[in-house]
Amino acid sequence: MIDGTLLPSWFRILLLGLSIYSYIPQLQLLWKTKNSSGLSLCYLLFSLICATEQFLLAFICINNPDPNVFVENRGSLRDWLNFIQITVVWLLSGLTFTLTLAYPSNSSFRQKLYAALWYIIFLLLAVLPAVCIAVTTDMTKEDSSFEDEVLFVMMSSVHVIFVNPVTTILAFSALFCQTPKLRKGVSPPRVLSLRGLALQTGVFSVLALTWPFRIIYLGPEWDILSSWFALFNWYMLVGWVAVDSAVFALVQGILLWLACRNRKHWHLAEDGETEPLLANGR
Repeated sequence: MIDGTLLPSWFRILLLGLSIYSYIPQLQLLWKTKNSSGLSLCYLLFSLICATEQFLLAFICINNPDPNVFVENRGSLRDWLNFIQITVVWLLSGLTFTLTLAYPSNSSFRQKLYAALWYIIFLLLAVLPAVCIAVTTDMTKEDSSFEDEVLFVMMSSVHVIFVNPVTTILAFSALFCQTPKLRKGVSPPRVLSLRGLALQTGVFSVLALTWPFRIIYLGPEWDILSSWFALFNWYMLVGWVAVDSAVFALVQGILLWLACRNRKHWHLAEDGETEPLLANGR
């Protein structure tokens, strides 16, 4: 069994701080330029949807914990740090998406409206009903009704088996939304920070490697590397947060590589330094 107690609280707090710091260069650049040209709305939307699904699954676990899966000990500092980590990533992704919608860009008003509507639809159809069920159904109470238990299990199963894998695929698909902005010969984006890409690649790579030591998996009889089925089962139940972090780090790393490969064609400055900037995406 993977022991979720191996990662100390102080290291979880450090990773939380680094996660926040990794978003600052991008947010500062958007705030400074007051322009989001070059940032792909789909790139940002897909990443935000994945972060939202992570938050939802963590919220379900915190409110209706199974001590042998995501929650080690209800109300413990380590469990709350796990939940806060996921919540912060969701909020900062949402803030980046909101600023991109608010500031002028080469995306039309209709494109921005569609992107906002797609996210609202996702919230209304997938997130809000699940949150309502999680809040109103306490699986820890002995007097919880059979109907409530069935409803909770059905809701959880839909997200774990169907919705979450789709959002992971969307997170990787975000790469193909932003890469056209970085191709050689294309005018350089102006609001996707190279520093932010580098920080997020490093921080989320560490998060992907350490998340398995922040959560607990079923029992000693489960060897997640014994078969593809066992590995996928681990992903569905608790490994989704590690996999999604790895996917995000991979996407940001590839975008950083593309930007650095073509940086000789760009001569924009970031924070007073001669450094290529990227924009209009995510």
